[in-house]
This record gives sequence, C-alpha cells and structure tokens, in this order.
Amino acid sequence: MATMKAATLALKVLVLVLLLLAYAGMITQAQPQCGSQAGGLTCSNKYFCCSQFGYCGLGDVYCGTGCQSGPCF
Repeated sequence: MATMKAATLALKVLVLVLLLLAYAGMITQAQPQCGSQAGGLTCSNKYFCCSQFGYCGLGDVYCGTGCQSGPCF
C-alpha cells in the first residue's frame, strides 16, 4: 500500500514538473522582438536587454556580445 502511494505521489510530481517546463517554454517563445529586427523597438521592461538576434531577456545571451539596447555589458 505504501509503495502505491509513493508511486502516485511521484507521478503527480512528474506531471507538475512537465507542466511547469511547458509553461516556461511558452513564456520563452512569447518574447517580443526588438532592435534592428523590429524597426528599432526596445524591450518594454527596462531591465531587459535586446539580444543581437532581436529578443528581449536577461543574462549573457541577451546582454553580452551584440546586445542592441538595455543594460548591456
């Protein structure tokens, strides 16, 4: 009986993790475009950088080499 409860709990946790990953993927894909790829638009969040490829976000990929606007480094 205890193993059945543990298996059910593990399955629920797995489903929750998969749903969270899917949600994170939707957020990532929904990023607005910016920079030269979008007619010079800047990111709506002043803390975000516009990457060399025209996407808003945080971190080295967005704020590093080729950053078009925002708090580039």
